[in-house]
Amino acid sequence: MILILLFYFYLSFLSFITSERIGTKLVAYKDNDHMCSWNYRFDKNKNHFNLAWPDKNAVYFGMIIPFGSSNMTIQSNELFDIPTKIPRHPIASYFSIQIYTLGDMITSDYHVNDVEILSLDGLTRIDTTYNLFFEFNETKSHFALFRIYDSYVNDYWAGLPPYTYIDNVLLRNCIIDYNQQNNLYTDINIGDFCNVKDKFHFIEVPPGTLTNYDANYMIACIEPNVAYNIEIKVPQLFCSMGYQTDDAHPHVDENYDMRYASLSILATTAPRPTIDSYAFSCNETTYTTQLIVSDDVPMPGLLYRQILPNPLFDYSIANAKHKCYNPYDSDNKYDVACIEKNMKHYFPKIWRE
Repeated sequence: MILILLFYFYLSFLSFITSERIGTKLVAYKDNDHMCSWNYRFDKNKNHFNLAWPDKNAVYFGMIIPFGSSNMTIQSNELFDIPTKIPRHPIASYFSIQIYTLGDMITSDYHVNDVEILSLDGLTRIDTTYNLFFEFNETKSHFALFRIYDSYVNDYWAGLPPYTYIDNVLLRNCIIDYNQQNNLYTDINIGDFCNVKDKFHFIEVPPGTLTNYDANYMIACIEPNVAYNIEIKVPQLFCSMGYQTDDAHPHVDENYDMRYASLSILATTAPRPTIDSYAFSCNETTYTTQLIVSDDVPMPGLLYRQILPNPLFDYSIANAKHKCYNPYDSDNKYDVACIEKNMKHYFPKIWRE
């Protein structure tokens, strides 16, 4: 029933034409880069723009902000008389909005994650609302990216889609056209980061790949058709979102080490497709598996991803990266031994069978 209601209100949103903002109220009806919002989407079935090793458990909405735009507003859907069980924000392990200047795509002009948007307490409620306002340099073009990881709701937006305004003009959501797939794709040479085999090591995200400010990565480059054992001590993950005030929460909200963590199988050569991803669950303590990657995957690798560690958690990739960074060693800015020492028993292990 909830899914039916979600679909109904999603359709209602697409036809909704009244702005809640003060000022000029215009609504666009055509689906193109200038006349609708969120015109690109990457999900587990389609790659619509170049991302740094996308997670198969995530959905990424992208939007070209027209040249000359001065501001953008993204706010929660304010449809009236909706049931309280319909989420007004994404119910997911993590979501964020990041806005880049076209031509850079690594250093964002704006980045806000769900805690900053809703507060930690607001994440635990499905009725929390938000209203975000961004100002732009009108002499540049921009690209906005809405990331939603590990949705709790069987819907691309994991709840009601947002209202989006450009220069106070309300734009309805685009109907995604995957024929645009090559518009934002770039084949970037990121160099060889597989000089270390059969061991996890820290990697810097290549420029131009829509870097997630909240994410840190380790990769283990492996051989195809070889049996590998993997063991990862999983940080305590946050999992108290999407609940009503009187519901029982699985964990105390503040008692967590990490917002999200996953392991992905990918190809390390362009276009670096992600083959599969496994999201660790909030009750998981140790992840162990054995895998064999076929030779259909060129130069395979295992990507370990961590997003938004608790600042009090000492053994995150982010914390080890900060402690181990050596700007004077161009060949080894992040020493593997140093990373392992600082992550201690949370350092991911891999060995051949």
